[in-house]
Amino acid sequence: MNSVGDDLVARLRAVGSVFAEDEARILTASASSPVELEEWTERRLAGEPLEHVVGWAEFGGLRILVGPGVFVPRVRTEALARRAAALTAEGGRVLDLCCGSGAVGAVVAQLRPDVRVVAADIEPAAVAYARRNLRPEDVFEGDLYDALPDDLRGSIDVIAVNAPYVPTEAIAWMPPEARDHEPLVALDGGVDGVDVHRRLAAEAPEWLAPGGHALIETSTSQVPWTALALARHGLHAHVADHDDEIGTAVVAGVPVRQDLPVEALPPLEFAFPGPLRDRLAGLVLSGAKTTTTSLVVELFAEVGAEPAGEPEGMPAVGERWRVIDSAGETLCVVETTDLRIVPLGEVDLRHALDEGEGDETLAQWRASHEGFWNGSDMRAFLGDPDFRVDDETLVVLERFRVVVDQPFS
Repeated sequence: MNSVGDDLVARLRAVGSVFAEDEARILTASASSPVELEEWTERRLAGEPLEHVVGWAEFGGLRILVGPGVFVPRVRTEALARRAAALTAEGGRVLDLCCGSGAVGAVVAQLRPDVRVVAADIEPAAVAYARRNLRPEDVFEGDLYDALPDDLRGSIDVIAVNAPYVPTEAIAWMPPEARDHEPLVALDGGVDGVDVHRRLAAEAPEWLAPGGHALIETSTSQVPWTALALARHGLHAHVADHDDEIGTAVVAGVPVRQDLPVEALPPLEFAFPGPLRDRLAGLVLSGAKTTTTSLVVELFAEVGAEPAGEPEGMPAVGERWRVIDSAGETLCVVETTDLRIVPLGEVDLRHALDEGEGDETLAQWRASHEGFWNGSDMRAFLGDPDFRVDDETLVVLERFRVVVDQPFS
């Protein structure tokens, strides 16, 4: 760099810029004159996001137009855009919901020119920029699905969502660039960060086309709660992408079908093959067992999942399953009726008794289940020889009912 560039780098470093060289290069290349460069530099030194200063953000190989008061798209969200593009049927529709500047939709449109991209956001400033980054007639302003024309209902192949998921109390710890310059509505996800995800999930099945997907970006620590939000509204949820280094994930939800023939239903396997599985399956068939408990880590483990590399995921309310024995024979069909996630130490006696396994106290139930979860088979499945449960281990409490109990052999 010349002396002007070196001076700019030094000024940026003095205010704590980690990427001073890159920022100086962008400012210098984008400014139309020395006067504008100095004006922009002063704005950046005062803490305004670089993207707001220069008017664009790089995202997925595109320059996305942004400005003051608009959420700046993060590189991590490119995974959401790529997954949406990959899942959409030929000539299908993608909804970029909580779209901000429309960055996700713009990347989808670039990757899939055959797809119609529509977008919506509640923030007027964001909508104005999204209409510059996308086809303006396909960008709508309003609160979630209320913004959309009714003729889109039931026709969307992929709902791609980067909704706010920062817990309210954590906003104070965000970098000042985001906290002070981006709209609160684009950051605040409520007490646990999943409030908007719950609202999104509630109506998603109404807007999705048959076989469609709802994709939600979330943090890796919030995956169980985002998945539960989808599952409680009839969407089978699994982790579609995750990046443990930056701590984010994309959770996918697909509406369950109740019209599938028995042979097409997913199998429900209690325990590993052997006498325990056969005993539990028999208890289900007899009506004695109406609940079951799974480890959250078990449901989202990648080991042995089908298709390869995708976890089994979380069951959904309304989802039907073939209960099978150790020989793979179908004994009955059950339907999931309720789901909860709690720490192991908070499992209630009613749930334990309804597992129907003969335990009369929580201590008995806990001892038998810990023996299974801490056993060698589970450790091998999880790929963790040191795995152990404790009071804080998250578990999924599932309630179900038998809907078909005729013989299938």
